[in-house]
Amino acid sequence: MKFAGGGATRKTGSCCDIAISHSGPEPESINVNINRLRIGGRSDEGRRTPHIPSRHSDESQNLLILLKNIWQFWCQKRKKAAFTLAEVLITLGIIGIVAAMTLPSLIQHKQEKVTVTRLKKAYSVLSQTYDRLFYENGSDPTGWGLGDMYDQQSHVILANKFLPYLNVIQNCVGKDSTYVAKHCTKIYNDSPSYSSVRLIDGVTVIFRSWYGDCHKNAGNEKHLQKVCGTIIVDINGTGRPDLPGNDIFAFYLTKNGIYPTGTSFDTVNSFKKMCDKNIEWNASIDSMRNGMGCTAWVLYNENQEYLRCSDLDWNGKKKCR
Repeated sequence: MKFAGGGATRKTGSCCDIAISHSGPEPESINVNINRLRIGGRSDEGRRTPHIPSRHSDESQNLLILLKNIWQFWCQKRKKAAFTLAEVLITLGIIGIVAAMTLPSLIQHKQEKVTVTRLKKAYSVLSQTYDRLFYENGSDPTGWGLGDMYDQQSHVILANKFLPYLNVIQNCVGKDSTYVAKHCTKIYNDSPSYSSVRLIDGVTVIFRSWYGDCHKNAGNEKHLQKVCGTIIVDINGTGRPDLPGNDIFAFYLTKNGIYPTGTSFDTVNSFKKMCDKNIEWNASIDSMRNGMGCTAWVLYNENQEYLRCSDLDWNGKKKCR
């Protein structure tokens, strides 16, 4: 825009600059016009009154200057309150980077809390059911008619013992593998080896008998002796990832009760050996699979830190950092 005044002209780059031009009549001409107004619009050059300096020119100039200052002030305030497109894009980029760095961790920790809660609830339900079975039937699993792990009917008997005490929404006991994979569990859908039910909260419980006389020992502690079989919990049913230690956890069914695998005294599914992130999850180790020794850690330490580091210990480090 141009700034005009006193016959000089200059250019300015501001969008908020305004032009002020004083190219109107000189003070004497203004006085003549005023006199015309006073006598009804007629000019009488011969009777013109002597020139008296007028304030109108200065006041007009001052008014224009004031308007210019107000305009520039408003523009400055507007500039301070707004962002350029580049600033907006940079800000959005920073927000995106921060979100990409933090959201996966937040989502993972939230999912771990869900896992801990569901696993604790499942353990409580199974333990209470075992107690009711023991006191109402007056016998431990050795009196339930169970056979060994190769007896298909044995798994059915075990599941049916617990079935009346559970809030079952889908009964997959005795069903074929296709039906089991669709409604209860994808990973343990082999009917001759397992029997499963899905509970109303979405958790799938899988039963497997080992020995009808419960002679198996998993350690020297009382809770690890006289093992009859396993009860496996899939906390999200048919959902993924279907991996031990991630969403699948195991318990020992013994003559003395139900206990989680992977305690510090466990010699079959030890935490150090069977809950190792350096080994592929669900990879075969001896006769068991990696991840089957994580249950006790989740219940008692309420985390799944073993998914992120491998130097955790029951007598030492409980978290990666």
